[in-house]
Amino acid sequence: MPNPRRKGSAGEREWAALLRELGIDARRVPLSGAAPGWGGDVVSVLPRVGKVVWQVKRRKTLPTWMGLDKADAVALRADRGEWYVLLPPALWKTLLGGGTKHE
Repeated sequence: MPNPRRKGSAGEREWAALLRELGIDARRVPLSGAAPGWGGDVVSVLPRVGKVVWQVKRRKTLPTWMGLDKADAVALRADRGEWYVLLPPALWKTLLGGGTKHE
C-alpha cells in the first residue's frame, strides 16, 4: 500500500514545480503547513494577484460528477458559499496571459 504522506509530498512538489514552469515563484510549505505560522501546502506569488496559498490534493481518480471529461473547466460551490474554479494547467496558463489560445 502506498504511503499517503509520501504521495501527498510528491503531489505538493509536483504542483510547485508546475507553477515554476509557468514562471510563477512557488515553494512547498515546510511540513505541509503543519508548522506554526504556515498554512496550506504550497505558497506562490502570482502577477497582479500577490501571495496565493495552495491546498494540494492528489487522488487516484476524480469524481465523475464533476464532469471533467465533458468540459474545459468546472465551477463549483457549496450552498450559500463562494464559487471555486477548477482548470487544467494549459487553460490556466492562457488565462494568466502566458499561453497560446485555448482550442
